[in-house]
Amino acid sequence: MSGLSNPIHVVLLIVLLALWVVPAVLAARLADSKGRSFGVYLVAALIIGWPIPLLAAAILPARPEAASG
Repeated sequence: MSGLSNPIHVVLLIVLLALWVVPAVLAARLADSKGRSFGVYLVAALIIGWPIPLLAAAILPARPEAASG
């Protein structure tokens, strides 16, 4: 057997994707709540890994127009 014919491989792939995509979306939502671009942060988190955009979104201050609304 090779590839994804084994059910455990499919489950492992789904878990690994979830551990990559879910934090990336959360980082992008945090950035969006601070007035930053959701799409830019999501793409960055998916390409370079989610910890760096998450830290950037957490450290950067909210934009003034996002803080009021």
